[in-house]
Amino acid sequence: MYIIVSQKILIEIKDFGIDFKLFTSRYKRHYEGIHQKMIIIDNQLCYIGSGEIRDGSLYSNGECGCLFTENRYIQFYKDFFNIFWDSNQSYLIKFKDLNKFLKNL
Repeated sequence: MYIIVSQKILIEIKDFGIDFKLFTSRYKRHYEGIHQKMIIIDNQLCYIGSGEIRDGSLYSNGECGCLFTENRYIQFYKDFFNIFWDSNQSYLIKFKDLNKFLKNL
């Protein structure tokens, strides 16, 4: 999830057919400390870590990540993710209205 979202990022997400939700300013302070990135693949693998694909993460920051294969850890992180996913407001946005929506965040 993104606190600050660019139109380019949303277009890329939409092109992949991925569901997404936006954290509005109402939720920003509550989730401001959330920095980890997570991916769960086919309920078989779960990666959670701090790294990003950018120069700082690749060359100078001390980033860390963990890969889990045990079902109990995968389920834990699915449940953890759903706390944030379910507590956020959903918006149905016509893509042509995206700029107007982003300006009102």
